[in-house]
Amino acid sequence: MKTSVVFLLAIGLVTLSSLQASADIVVTASQEATGIRFLGSGTLNTDSLMLGGSDFYFEQGVNTAFPAINMGDILTSNGRGYEVTGPTAFGATNAFFAATNHFGNSFSLIKGDNGKLYTVVQNNYSSGTALSSNIFIGGANMAGIGITAPFQNKTFTWNFTNGETFKLITQEALGGPGVPEPGSMLVSMLLVGGFMSNIRRR
Repeated sequence: MKTSVVFLLAIGLVTLSSLQASADIVVTASQEATGIRFLGSGTLNTDSLMLGGSDFYFEQGVNTAFPAINMGDILTSNGRGYEVTGPTAFGATNAFFAATNHFGNSFSLIKGDNGKLYTVVQNNYSSGTALSSNIFIGGANMAGIGITAPFQNKTFTWNFTNGETFKLITQEALGGPGVPEPGSMLVSMLLVGGFMSNIRRR
C-alpha cells in the first residue's frame, strides 16, 4: 500500500511540474465588492521566441473587446512584444477601463497596430524571470466592462510559437472559489488519495 501511495505522489509531482511549465502566464479576473481585480503571475521564456517589436507602450487597465490586458506599473516606451495567437476578445465592450490602483511588473496582452496580438514585457525583462502584477478597476462590475455571457466564468488561452501560453480566467461570482489550476486539482486528489490509503504599439 505504501509503495502505491509513493508511486502516485511521484507521478503527481512530475505531472504538476509539466503543467506549471506549460501554463506560463496566468491572469485571473475576479469580481470584488468595490470593483474588479486582475491578478497575474508566471514566467516567459523569451530566449525561445522571435521578437515582434520593441516600441510598445501601455497604461494599466483593460479593454475586453480590443483586446488589452495591461498589468503592473505603467510602461512608457520600448516594451518588447512577442506574437501570440488566440481569442480576439474576452468581452463585448470596446472601451478602455483604466486601473484605479496598480503595482508589480509591467506586462500586457494587447493588439498591435498591425492587427496581430502580442504579449509585451519591459525592455529589460530577463527570460524566465518571475512576473507578478495586480491591477484594480474601482467601481466596475463584470457586465459593465463587457464580460457577460458567453465570456463569464471562462478560461481564455493565447499561444506562443514555443508552446507556452498566456491564460485569462474570468470569475464572475463575488467571492467565489474560482477555477482551480489543473496542477492544484491533481495535487489535491493525490493528497486525498494518499490519506485514504494512509497559472499599444506606437
